[in-house]
Amino acid sequence: MSSDDTASTVNNNQDNEDTEESLESSDEGESEKGIPLKRISKGKEKRDVKNSDDEGSDEGSESSEEGQTDETSPRRGIDLVFRDIRYSVKSREGVKEKFQRLIHREPAPMKEIIKGISGRFERGRLYAIMGPSGAGKTTLLSILADRVKSGQGGSQLSGQILFNSFKKSQLPNGVRSAVAFVMQDDILLGNLTPREMLRFTAMLRLGRDVSHKEKYDKVEALLKSLVLVKCSDTRVGQPGVRRGISGGERKRTSIGMELITDPEMLFLDEPTTGLDSTMSLALVQILARLAHEQGKTIIATIHQPSSEIFYQFDDLFLLSEGNLVYGGPVKDSVSHFRRLGLPVPKYTNPSDHFMNVASPTWIDRLSWKKSINQDSDHSPSSSYENLHLTNMDDVQKLAKNREEYEKDLAAMIQGYESYFAETYPDEQAKIDKSRNSKKAKRKIKISSPISKLSAVPSKIQSTLPFQRHKTTDPEKAIFDRKEKPHFIWVQFFILFWRQFLQTSREPKSTFIPLVATTITAIVMGLIFLQLGLDQQSVFNRQGAIFIIIMNQFFASAQGTIMTFPLERPLFLREYSNRMYGVLPYFLAKSLVDIPGLILFPGFLAIITYWMIGFQTDAGKFFIWLAFVLAMASLGQALGFMLSSGLDLELVLPLMPLIVIPLALVGGFFINPESTPAWLVWLQKISPFYWAFTALALNEFDGLKFHCKYSEQNIKNDPTSCTYTDGRQPIVLLGSEKYHIWECAVILASFYIAMRIAACFFLWTVVKRKTAV
Repeated sequence: MSSDDTASTVNNNQDNEDTEESLESSDEGESEKGIPLKRISKGKEKRDVKNSDDEGSDEGSESSEEGQTDETSPRRGIDLVFRDIRYSVKSREGVKEKFQRLIHREPAPMKEIIKGISGRFERGRLYAIMGPSGAGKTTLLSILADRVKSGQGGSQLSGQILFNSFKKSQLPNGVRSAVAFVMQDDILLGNLTPREMLRFTAMLRLGRDVSHKEKYDKVEALLKSLVLVKCSDTRVGQPGVRRGISGGERKRTSIGMELITDPEMLFLDEPTTGLDSTMSLALVQILARLAHEQGKTIIATIHQPSSEIFYQFDDLFLLSEGNLVYGGPVKDSVSHFRRLGLPVPKYTNPSDHFMNVASPTWIDRLSWKKSINQDSDHSPSSSYENLHLTNMDDVQKLAKNREEYEKDLAAMIQGYESYFAETYPDEQAKIDKSRNSKKAKRKIKISSPISKLSAVPSKIQSTLPFQRHKTTDPEKAIFDRKEKPHFIWVQFFILFWRQFLQTSREPKSTFIPLVATTITAIVMGLIFLQLGLDQQSVFNRQGAIFIIIMNQFFASAQGTIMTFPLERPLFLREYSNRMYGVLPYFLAKSLVDIPGLILFPGFLAIITYWMIGFQTDAGKFFIWLAFVLAMASLGQALGFMLSSGLDLELVLPLMPLIVIPLALVGGFFINPESTPAWLVWLQKISPFYWAFTALALNEFDGLKFHCKYSEQNIKNDPTSCTYTDGRQPIVLLGSEKYHIWECAVILASFYIAMRIAACFFLWTVVKRKTAV
C-alpha cells in the first residue's frame, strides 16, 4: 500500500469518527440503534477494501452499504474496553533464596506478565493477538475472558475491563452467558461423533426452556456453518491412539461446542495449532465469516500465520514481553512499523517480520538493521536473504542484540501509545487520570478481572463513540441470557447415556479386559487346582482367597486411576461452562462403571471357585461372589477418590504406598494376633482384613481335614493332625469373634465413605480450578 493510499484510508477513518461525533449529539435512541451496526458493516466490508484496485470506489460503496445495514440489521454483539491491565505472579526461587527471604521477612519477588495494556475490541471484527513465546498472549486472553483468578498462588491482577461500557458487577448474569472460550487443546470424547458431541452439548447447555427439536435444529445448523456435515457421523478418535476425524475437523467441533449457545464474543487460544496451512486458512475464514455476518467479536491468539491467513484478520494486537506494541487494523500495520524505522523487508510475510522485531531472541536484529534503507521500505538491501547470520557463540554480539531489542521495544511501545492517544484522546485521558490518582497507585488485589472494578477510585465512563451516550437496556440485555438449567435427574440421564456410549464403544473396556480376566482366572485356577482336604490345603486355601481379593482390588484401582484423569479435563471445562453439577456427573460416572465391576470380577470368581475346589454349596458360592465383587468395587472407589483430587503423576506413586501396608496387615502375611499394638488401627481400616476374614469364615466353616502319612504328628495315627476341623484355622486367624454380615457392613461403610470423599474431592478441585 502506498503512502497516498494510507493517507486516504486515515482521512476516511477520521471522517467516520467525525460522523460518529455528530451522531452523539443527536437523539439518544438513534445513536444507540445505529452506531454499533456501522461497526459490523465496517468489519464486513473491510475484506473488499483490502482486495480492491480502486479504494475510493470501495469506500463509497461501503458508506452506502453502511446506511442500509443500519436500517435492517439487528443490534447485537459486545464491545470490550480494557484499561491498564497488569498481572503479576510470584517468581520462582530456590530453597536458599526462599529461606533467606523468610528470615528477613521480605515479600515474595513478583514477575510482571502483563504490563499496563490498554485497548478495545469492537463487535463484528476478527482480532489476532500475536507475539513470541512468553509474550503473555494466553494470559491476556484468559484475563479478558474472565478466566483468571487473582490471588491464586500469590498473583496480583489490576485494571479495568468493560463489556458494552458495563462492569461485570453491573451485568445481570456476569459475562459467561455471552462469552465463550475455546482452549488450545481439543478435549473431546473419542468414541462419539461430532453430531453426538454437539447434541449432548446442546441438551446440557441450552436448558429446559428450549425444546428438543430446537436443540437438534441448532446442531444441524452449526454442522453446516462449520463444514462438518461430511464427518458428522464419524467418530472423533484420539490422536496417536485411534484414527478419527482430521485435526481441522476436531478444532471446528470444539468451536461448535462453544457456539451452541450463540455467544456474542468468542475467545480462541491458538486455534490453528497442529493444522496445516490449508486447514488453518479454512478455519480462520470460518471465524471471519462468523464475525462479519453475525456481528460477533472474535479474538484469537495465533502464532506466525501465513500472509494469506494474516490478512483474514481485521485487527492485530502484537505483544512483546508483556507489552502491547501495536493494536490496530491489519491494513495499517505495515505503514505503522515503517514509520517506526522497522519496515517489512521485501518478499517477507508481514506477520513473520512483526514476530521477529517483537522477539528478544531474534539473533539477526543487528545484521538486519544495518542492511535496511529507511528511505525505501522495499529496497533489495532490506531483504532477509542478504543477511549474514549472527554467530550465537559471540557473547558481545548477543548483548548488543539485546540492547538493540530494548531500543526497538521502547520505540514500539511509544509508537503504540502515541497512536492510541491520537486515536482515542478522551480514553487516554481517563487512563492517565486513573494512573495518577492516589488510590490507583496502591496495589489493587481483586478476585477477578472485572468483579471488583469498584475498587478503582475514578468513576470512568467510556469515551468510545459507541459508548459516549447513556447506555440503555439493549446493551445489557445481551448478557441477560441465563438459561433455566435442567433438573439434576435430567443432567444425570444425559451424562449417563453419553458416558455409556463412550465406554461401550471402547475396545479396551470390553474385549481386552475379558481376555485378561479369563487368562488370570485360568492361571490362578491351575495353580490352586482342586485343593484337597489335607493339612497343606489349609494354607493353600488361605493363599488362594487372599491373592484373588487382592488381585481384584488392585486391578480395579489401577484401571480407574489410568482412565479417569484423562476425562477430568473435559469435566472441568464443562463444569466451568455450567453445563452440569458435580453430583450428576459423579453419579453417572459411577453407575456406568457398574456393569464392568460385575461382569469381569464375577467371571473370574466363577472360574476360580470351581477350579480351586471350594465347598460345593450355593450359599457359600454367592457369598464368595459377593465379596469378590465388593473388593473390586472398593478398589475402583479408592482409585476414583485419589484421582478425583490428585493429578496422575501423584496418584501412581501414592497408590502402592496406601495399598501395600493395608495388604500386609490383611490377615494373611502376618497373623492378626501377632500384629503390633500400634498397627491395630491400620488393620481395622484394611478392606483386605475384613474381606479375608469373611471369606475364611465362609470357606472353612464345615470343613473336615485329614492327614497324609507325612503330615501326621504321631506316625501311624491318622488322628494326630494339626487341623481336623475348619474351626481350628478360623480360631488361629482370630476370626471366630466376627460374623460374615459384620464384615459386609464394614466393607459397605468403607465403600460409602470413599464415594463421599471422592465426590467431595471432585467438588473441591472444580471450585479451586474453575473459580474466578
